[in-house]
Amino acid sequence: MKIYQMYRISKGLVLAFLFCLVMMLPSLAEAKAPLIEDTEKPQPQFTRKDDIVTAKLIPRGRSTSVVIDFAVSGGKLQSVEGMDFEEAETPQVDKKDFRSGLFVGRIGGIAPGAEVEVSMACDYFTGSTEFWVYNPKSSEVWTNVKGENEDLPNRVNKVSVKVKDGGPLDADGSANGEILLMFGPKDSFWGYAIGTLFIRFWGVFMVLALLQIGMNLSGMIFRTIESRAARKKTDLEALLTNAAVPEKAAQPLTDSGIAAAIAMALHLHFSHELPGKRMDLSFPKISAWSHQGRTHLMRSRFSVLDRGKRY
Repeated sequence: MKIYQMYRISKGLVLAFLFCLVMMLPSLAEAKAPLIEDTEKPQPQFTRKDDIVTAKLIPRGRSTSVVIDFAVSGGKLQSVEGMDFEEAETPQVDKKDFRSGLFVGRIGGIAPGAEVEVSMACDYFTGSTEFWVYNPKSSEVWTNVKGENEDLPNRVNKVSVKVKDGGPLDADGSANGEILLMFGPKDSFWGYAIGTLFIRFWGVFMVLALLQIGMNLSGMIFRTIESRAARKKTDLEALLTNAAVPEKAAQPLTDSGIAAAIAMALHLHFSHELPGKRMDLSFPKISAWSHQGRTHLMRSRFSVLDRGKRY
């Protein structure tokens, strides 16, 4: 089997394998889904520096960790803790939209009924990140607080909202100089999903394109090697053929006018050599060539008879 044919067969097998693998990945993921719990649940680790509390966590749908900075203006941020989303999950919200999870913040050092500004900043946030507050004691459990998005250096986005002590966002429900805030950043799951699918879609095509380019390059190499081997084989066969068979002499080109002139010259020559006959340019009744042949035939017979007489 030729090298190029083997290359085409291997190329088809590789493409078929990749196609089957891409088609089987969603079904495998769905088969494993019931067996796996919420392994993407964010598990933040908190550190504190001065008046800023920092949470380091891995958001849903991401393999690397991010850092979120929490700060309060107009009061003192006493603590920030992580909150299990199942405790606050209602039909109005979906945990997939809260990819960074939920947090519980305690703010003190303020006058009763005062208002403070709470902010969170992270390079994972975007201009569409929303600040949502959960308050089970309020008539509206979930509230989308119209926060202010601000772009900071190093691609960091900061979301700030104002919270009043004893207001609808304060979970303790009383103006006592302390604020209990249960909140979380919300990013649309569909935007994330479409972006992820878009990246994966083009990623698959990029991988297949690179694979196709590699196969084309390898095919060009194989074809070059095969063509060189075929040329060497042809040159060797031609060399052996020229060595075994001597070169034929060049055959002169024939021409109808030259052939007619030669025929006329022979006709005139033989007609002139006939004894007792005048040269006649007209076509003879008996061909001169036939007559000449008969003459030579009779002379050979006479020589045989003469030889018999001698013996």
